[in-house]
Amino acid sequence: MLKQVLLLVLLSIIAVFFAHQLNLVLHWIVSFHQLLAHTIDNIFAGGKLGHFIREVVALLLPPLLIAVVIELLMRLIKQDSTRYASYGLWVTWIVLLVLVGLR
Repeated sequence: MLKQVLLLVLLSIIAVFFAHQLNLVLHWIVSFHQLLAHTIDNIFAGGKLGHFIREVVALLLPPLLIAVVIELLMRLIKQDSTRYASYGLWVTWIVLLVLVGLR
């Protein structure tokens, strides 16, 4: 339990020091989501179902793309598959979900 608290304190300190860079990364993720949503808007119909599908696809693609990039980088570096791609997928999806919910 003590390690978890120390990790939380350390990550909070790092987040404070790199707040501007963190803000840029979060802004990039939201911008990419909006760009993707507007790009695939032409593919799906304009009704409620088309809007729903567009939002679901726009919410799923950025985390999947980031997970693929993480997996490819780790395969190039370690020559082996890793579990970090799934961690990156879930963290990115949760962050994007919160950011879209706050929008």
